Amino acid sequence: MTEPDDPAALVETALRLLARAKAAATTPRDRQTVAIATAYLAGDLDRVDVLARDHLADHPGNELVARIAGIARTPGKEFS
Repeated sequence: MTEPDDPAALVETALRLLARAKAAATTPRDRQTVAIATAYLAGDLDRVDVLARDHLADHPGNELVARIAGIARTPGKEFS
C-alpha cells in the first residue's frame, strides 16, 4: 500500500487528473485552460504568458488561469 504523500503516487494521480481534464474539456475555454496548465507543468512559462493573456482577454473572470499566469511570472513561487 502506498503512503498518502508518496511522490510517485501523487504524480500518477496528477497525470490521471490532467488526462481526465483534457478529455472533459469540450469548450474552447476549457481546452485553453488545460493547455495553459499543461504549459505551466512543462515549465514553458513564456507559452503560459502568451496563452493566458489571450485567454484572459476573452475570459477575464477565469481565476484559475489568472493564478497560473501570476505564478508563472513570479520566480520561485509555486502553485499550491
